[in-house]
Amino acid sequence: VSPMAITTWISVISVFISLTMVLLFEDVTIYNWGFISNASILHLFSIFFVCFAPSILGHAIWYYLLVRNPVESVAPILLLVPVFGVIGAVIFTSEELSLGLFLGGMLVIIGVAIDLVTPEKLAVQDKKCAKQS
Repeated sequence: VSPMAITTWISVISVFISLTMVLLFEDVTIYNWGFISNASILHLFSIFFVCFAPSILGHAIWYYLLVRNPVESVAPILLLVPVFGVIGAVIFTSEELSLGLFLGGMLVIIGVAIDLVTPEKLAVQDKKCAKQS
């Protein structure tokens, strides 16, 4: 079974599990369900973009990288997901980028970079490239 098929089924099934949990444990009368009928195309596209586009694109990139690289080289890149989330929020929703948020993002990026370029990992990559040549 392909990784994308597994991810797709997990995503589809989780919608029903989440919906069941919300209906069982949340007071759904507090939500304003009328917004759906009043939503513009822009609002509906925004919901689609926030929910589906990053997930589909993110998983596609993830599996592309996993096929071509060892897991220990790819896994630290997952730590960059919140950084890209903040960047997207600043670009697309005009969120304010505070100094603390910026410094936190830079700290994550530096940590991932240090992890990815350790001498041991570079040696493993060199051996892998030499075998493929």
